[in-house]
Amino acid sequence: MKYSMDRFRREKAAIRRLLNRISQGEGMHLDFKYHIDDAARIARSLCAFANSEGGSLLVGVKDNGRIVGVETSEELYVVESANDRHLRPSLSLRFEEWKYRDKVVLEVHVPKAQRKPVFVLDTDRKWRAYFRDGNQNVRAPLPWVKGMLQRYGKRKLRFSYTSSLRQLILFFQRNAEPATLAHIQHLTRLPFPTLLNDLATLVAFDLLAIDFDQMKYRYRMREDTMHVVWKKEK
Repeated sequence: MKYSMDRFRREKAAIRRLLNRISQGEGMHLDFKYHIDDAARIARSLCAFANSEGGSLLVGVKDNGRIVGVETSEELYVVESANDRHLRPSLSLRFEEWKYRDKVVLEVHVPKAQRKPVFVLDTDRKWRAYFRDGNQNVRAPLPWVKGMLQRYGKRKLRFSYTSSLRQLILFFQRNAEPATLAHIQHLTRLPFPTLLNDLATLVAFDLLAIDFDQMKYRYRMREDTMHVVWKKEK
């Protein structure tokens, strides 16, 4: 009897924690899905969480936080199909069922990718990378993709301090505000391919931050990273 009571209390406490998470709304690590019927679209969310810090999908929860429940077997099939057919590489997902009153919520735990980028076969049949920005999935810009490929590629990562890279770093030193790609190119006059490669290098060494604001990517040097740049120069 004591075992049954302890188990009941643990389950009740777990449900309270779930309801508390739902009450806080969607965010960087949590996404609500009313139901899942499109493997390609749900793969985008899996990709975004994996390319960021990881997170969870709560399937059977509306955007307003109302629990409506799902048929777990059907949702599981679509998620597994999305993972196997639409992601490169596929992810080690973990599934958990939550029973609240007479409804079932499926939680899909998405781990942070150990090697990035993770690509998704998008709805137009093209491979793209996404990451999480707040409560939305954002298509990753090319410098980020190229930078991740450098960081986790087969070749040894080396910091080549070229004249163009020096010019780019000086630009960030003199301009404290995050800048768009077009603004950076306008002021530095660097050829576009060179600028992309140099930004990718900064991403690869985790020296560059990318903000998504008003439907535009803005780039800035991470705080307290300049000393790393000068050290690599030597």
